[in-house]
Amino acid sequence: MGWHPRLNKNKNKNKTKQKQKKTSKNKNVVWLNLADFNGQETFIRQVFRKIQIELDSNNYYTGETSEFKKYFETVLNISLNEPIANLMLDQMYSKNKNTLKDYVSLTEVTNEFSEMLGDEHIIIIIDDIDRCTDETIKEALKLFSEIIMLPKSIIIFVGDYKQLMNKQEFQEGFFDKYFMHNYNLATVPYDILFKHYEKENSFEKLNLPFKINFFSKIQLLFGEITEWYKNEDKNGIAENRNLKEGPMRSIALEQSANLIKNMEEGISRLRNKLSNPRRALRIYTEVYENVGKLGQSMKKNFANDENVLKIIEQIILPAIIFYSLAGNICTNKFQEVRAKDFENFKEETLNIIAEMSNQDEIVEEELKIYHLLIYYFFSTRFQHDELRMEKFKNYYLSSNLEDFLKDEVKRGVK
Repeated sequence: MGWHPRLNKNKNKNKTKQKQKKTSKNKNVVWLNLADFNGQETFIRQVFRKIQIELDSNNYYTGETSEFKKYFETVLNISLNEPIANLMLDQMYSKNKNTLKDYVSLTEVTNEFSEMLGDEHIIIIIDDIDRCTDETIKEALKLFSEIIMLPKSIIIFVGDYKQLMNKQEFQEGFFDKYFMHNYNLATVPYDILFKHYEKENSFEKLNLPFKINFFSKIQLLFGEITEWYKNEDKNGIAENRNLKEGPMRSIALEQSANLIKNMEEGISRLRNKLSNPRRALRIYTEVYENVGKLGQSMKKNFANDENVLKIIEQIILPAIIFYSLAGNICTNKFQEVRAKDFENFKEETLNIIAEMSNQDEIVEEELKIYHLLIYYFFSTRFQHDELRMEKFKNYYLSSNLEDFLKDEVKRGVK
């Protein structure tokens, strides 16, 4: 989504106030996260500070006598009261005591700033607009359309357009007043995202006493579930295949169909959720940090203890992945589980596993994915440790990783 004022095509006439540029890239790119800002003053300060840093890095002069400073001062005069405007000016130009100057008009200083830019443009990318309050969104749109009318600029707002339109304040056609174009970006497959993150921040850098390939484990999850429901769809539930015609066979086939449908829809929605770069990065980073702590504890307290290595492989690594996926994708449901300190977790898990076959459809997306994760990590169709849910719970509630590992070693590893 983007909006920009009309571009001024005049050449740069004031070359004495602009440093000699080594190269010309025809654009100055500034990235901002709208969710980080709180209030008009903060927004204006951050916008102009980042523009100044970008222009300085490209050898533009933005000092005391620059067209950039004139433009900045004029915007402050228009939008803020004098004490706050003077304070912001001092923050940007702290070497000398500054006082706002009066300029003829915004149009005049805009033209001068445009001439300073020459043939180059400013591109401002404003991310996370869909994560902000309605008032913040309105304020940002108003500032860029009525006050910060940057010359030779393209303003790009990035967010989930469908989610924006679901907000009650924004009816159909509201954003047409501000956005010249609306673009749908292609979804990045989750496997490309995780491969990229592993390349940038490989687990090998942690020098772990055990092996982990996070991407392979995610691939295994998708592969095992997909292969299972495809085989079930083709052959039916094995233990009920030879039942005689009658009510029991009808019930078994209906349960099989419900389970396949829920699994198939759940895996599709999980794939879509993991294709969100921000969410995928959060999951990867969370797993990376927890595995790093685990590796340090292992090297410090357990050397190459084979029993501990088995516990890590069978319990802790799957638990880390489960908690990260559930916590970042099924946020509301998992917060509810954690708020109760996993009370009745085993009973609820068994109920969910049963519901996957008995209910025709789970409408709510997060809940459908949560049920899928529960089924994969705890049902006997995919796992063989009946105590796994209790061990996951004990690991999560344990305040000391070393104590948890020692207790599990005492209990013995299957």
